[in-house]
Order: sequence, then structure tokens, then C-alpha cells
Amino acid sequence: MNRRTGTAARACAVLLAALLTATGCATAVAGAPGSTVVVGGARTGSATGWVPELEQELETAISTGATWTFVSTDGGPEVLATLPLASDAENDLAAATELDAVREQARGLLDSPARSPEADPLGALVLAGRTLSGLPQPHRILLTGSLLQTVAPLPFQDRDGALLGADPDQVLDRLDRDGALPALEGVEVVVIGGGDVVPPQARLPEATRQALLEFWTTLLHRAGATVHVVESPRTGSPPPGLPPVTPVPVAEPPPVAVDVPTVATLPDQVLGFLPDRAEFRDPAAAERALAPYTEALGTGRFQVEVTGTTSSAGTPEGRLALSRTGPRWWRSCCSAAPAPIPGWSPSGHWARTSPAPGRTGTPRANSIRSRPRPTGR
Repeated sequence: MNRRTGTAARACAVLLAALLTATGCATAVAGAPGSTVVVGGARTGSATGWVPELEQELETAISTGATWTFVSTDGGPEVLATLPLASDAENDLAAATELDAVREQARGLLDSPARSPEADPLGALVLAGRTLSGLPQPHRILLTGSLLQTVAPLPFQDRDGALLGADPDQVLDRLDRDGALPALEGVEVVVIGGGDVVPPQARLPEATRQALLEFWTTLLHRAGATVHVVESPRTGSPPPGLPPVTPVPVAEPPPVAVDVPTVATLPDQVLGFLPDRAEFRDPAAAERALAPYTEALGTGRFQVEVTGTTSSAGTPEGRLALSRTGPRWWRSCCSAAPAPIPGWSPSGHWARTSPAPGRTGTPRANSIRSRPRPTGR
């Protein structure tokens, strides 16, 4: 480099630094490794395993030469290890071998077996925030595990799991007053596996899992962090023999109300049969027409009474014979259901060979009156 070129390069460097400083981006250098704390571990009742987002996090960290610090989430959170994700080998082959070993070590540390009973992800976050305070920015936390805390000040198992349905702001106001929130100002937190559980912990209904994620997201925001929730489920099981974790009681969701008309008439054009056969002319149309009723039957909370004859076409003898074997053609109705109907018995349904109530003239089985009624009435 000659003197003129060197002077120009230095001038460009000074100008670039000035522009970065003026726009507030001096620390946001692309590819800066920063500091990451991985909060996790293998605990009883909490799902384990890698998801694509975790693999991507690891590969990105290796490409920038970052360092990961691992903190456990059992009942006694502690710093487990600090792992540089880099290689100082002198050739590519040796570096690749060394980095493969680093990957395996990182995977093992992420699912380190718990040493203490119970679960304390909040305590682990407090420790992670303290650990990051003296390390280079940007700061990140990979928060893994079910997030079902079982020790004070957030014992989710108390009062039959009442915290799962509590107002996050009310709970966090108390934690804030008690100085129990972590210090995570400016930290990016990636939540992975929240609400993913294995026995003996009961599965969380989706609404409960979302409420749990909302609680922790609100907590992290209150602590000053930005949050990204990864939805990919963790499905692995921890090894046997780990310290016990108290299961959190999970309430069953209320039954879903099924909006089905009390009485409905399904005409020929919608629900038609082939002549002399208990088969639908248009199975797809029949499936659409019957869906609300088969879904209602699937809840186990309704009975359906069907009246009419099986066909308005074909020979009179055939119509009569098919109408007297109601279960045969009602089985055709149920076979059009989008899902099997639990406990369905064809003996509980019948067809009439006379006109439907309130009608006169030739019986029309294609016109079906259905009467959903709550069981036990």
C-alpha cells in the first residue's frame, strides 16, 4: 500500500467510525459474537432435545467465535461451564474435528442432568443476568425448559396450579416490590420449549401453555428484555433417576360448546341416497351437511334422532326395506363424519317409514329431521 492509498484508507475508516457513532450503531457490528448464557438442563417432567432453532443458534455462535455460558434451572441454579465455540487449530481439517467436539460438548451441557430437586427458572434468569453484566455486548439468553417453576417465589404447583390462570401483572407487581425480578435490561431472550412436558408432569392444554408463555414473556419484558418465543416443540425425555420435581396440577379445559340447531331438515339436494342403496349420491356434500351433527355426537353430550325414509327414489319395496334397516343407512351418515364418533351404537338411531312429523304424502327419507338432545334429558 503506498502512502496515498494508506492515507485514504485511514480517512475512510475514521469517517465510517464517525458515522457509526453518530447513528448509535457503534456496538451493533454485524457478526459481533457478544455474550450468550444458555439456561437449561435435564429435569424430571421437562421435555428435552434439540430443535432446528437451537441448532441454528449453535452454528451462528460457532461462525462468530462466541462463548456460551451454561446455567442450570434445577432447584439450585448454578453456572455449569463456560464453553468457547471456536477452534485454534492451524489447519482446516483439525479445526473441523475440533468444532465437532465443541458441538457435542454444547449439546451435552444443554441437557446436563439436574443436581437438585425441583425447578427454579426464575432463579436461573437472575443468575444469568448477573453473569452477563460483566461480559461484552450484545447480551443474549437462550431460555430452555418447561418453565414450570416449583420453588418460591413462583410455586406453580400451589393452590391446584392457580398461578397458571393468574393475572401476570398482579403477580409481577409483587415480585417487583420484593426485588425478585432479574436485571435483563437490553438482553435478548429466546424462549425454547416453554410448556413442553413429559410424565410425570401432566400435559398442558394449549390454552394453558399459551398462558404460561404469556406469563414469562410479560416477566421478561418487565425485566427489560426483548423476547422471541420459538414454537418448535421439544419432545425428548430426560434420563431416569433425576431428582424429583413436584408435578403442577393442570385443570382440564371446559367442554367446547357445540352450536347445533335443535331441529333441522336436510333436503334431497343436500342429503340424497342412491336408489335401493344406503349410499349417498354425493358423499362430499353429505359430509359437509352432517359435520355439525357428527361433531356434536363426538362430544358424547348429545343424542340425535333421525326421522324419514331412506330414499324417495327406487322401488317402493326397496324404499320400505331400507327404511326398516335404519342402522344400515345411519351408518352411512356416520361414515361421512370427519372423525370417528366415540361410543356410537347404531341401535340408538332409527328411521321411520311414515312421513316425518307434520308432513303428508309420500315418505321422503332424503328429508331427515335431526333432533340433537343433551344426554340425560
